[in-house]
Amino acid sequence: MTLTPARARRMIGNAFFSEGFRRFGLPFARDYARIAWRASRHWGDTGSGVLRLLGSRLKYPNHSAALFLVHEIFVNGAYAFEARTTRPRIIDCGANIGMSVVFFKSLHAGAEVLAFEPDPRTFAQLEENMQANRLKDVRLVNAAVAGIPGTVPFYSDQTAPGSLVGSLDPARGGALAFAVQAVTLSSFIDQPVDFLKVDVEGAEGGVVEDLVASGAIGLVNELVIEAHAEPCASASRTTIVRRLESAGFSVRITDLDDGAALVRALRRSSE
Repeated sequence: MTLTPARARRMIGNAFFSEGFRRFGLPFARDYARIAWRASRHWGDTGSGVLRLLGSRLKYPNHSAALFLVHEIFVNGAYAFEARTTRPRIIDCGANIGMSVVFFKSLHAGAEVLAFEPDPRTFAQLEENMQANRLKDVRLVNAAVAGIPGTVPFYSDQTAPGSLVGSLDPARGGALAFAVQAVTLSSFIDQPVDFLKVDVEGAEGGVVEDLVASGAIGLVNELVIEAHAEPCASASRTTIVRRLESAGFSVRITDLDDGAALVRALRRSSE
């Protein structure tokens, strides 16, 4: 695909006038420009490869999915937050191949990260990427985060490794179903959490209900949830927002292009 003037302007804007540049400066702009230039020559490619960003090397099974993650996580800064300490505790529910973990460790090098990924194929890639980049203080858990623990069916697309829409909900996931272990997030929270990311493709309502019912929500300072529209969600966006506000959070909602929304919640005492 030809790099048209419009695409060139967008590439420059993303490289130099984005949240990624604000957070990481010229190293990000350099790496993003290289990634975007290569993408423009192989637009629509869904093959595997390697992406280099801010000193990290990430292998991916799906080029288009990897580019989406670069824009969501680094360019837009969907999960950026201000840490209150040099060693913030972060929980990443839905880590995929580890793009978000690399973002967190680039943003806060001393962070302790607990990352969950249910798909065993994607988890293997996540594990390989974390080992290859020698990231310290990162714990990986091959399990789905849900409202109730146990063994549950997970739905994925067998024709698209590295898919971003694997889900416990058959209406959202693909045709391939296999059993995975589900855990409750509250069972992993026994100390303050500075930032919680929840991108669990429709199971977010159950996750919030578990946190509220167990009281573990009281240990969380800030969180961002990708909330999906019904029926591909375990609870409505309105219900999730109401639960968070009742738990002492100020909530801000950003609509996404696919009908989902980012629900960002900050504990009122931290404002």
